Amino acid sequence: MAKERQNDQIGGGIAQNKISKVVFYSDYTIAKKRVSAIRLYEELVQLLVFRQPLSTKEIRSELYSPKDNLLRALKSLVQLDLVRKISFETHTLYVLNGEYNSLIKTTLGL
Repeated sequence: MAKERQNDQIGGGIAQNKISKVVFYSDYTIAKKRVSAIRLYEELVQLLVFRQPLSTKEIRSELYSPKDNLLRALKSLVQLDLVRKISFETHTLYVLNGEYNSLIKTTLGL
């Protein structure tokens, strides 16, 4: 009986099923935020799917959006790890994170 209890617990006495629920909920919450951001910034994400890397100047010329709105959208997508910001010398380019290509294409229906 003591052996069964030992198998159900990890480390300091935390049940394994409690840990897995917390990890699952955390992953689910982040995934939900990513899907919401993809839908919210759909035009920007679609542009990056078909043409990347792009600078903010190139994105603005394609989408005709105000600079503040564009920078806010890019910051949000970077924080969710959907977009990568690449800086070198005086240039800053944005590309999609390849780890989420299938999520992006499924969400956008591509």
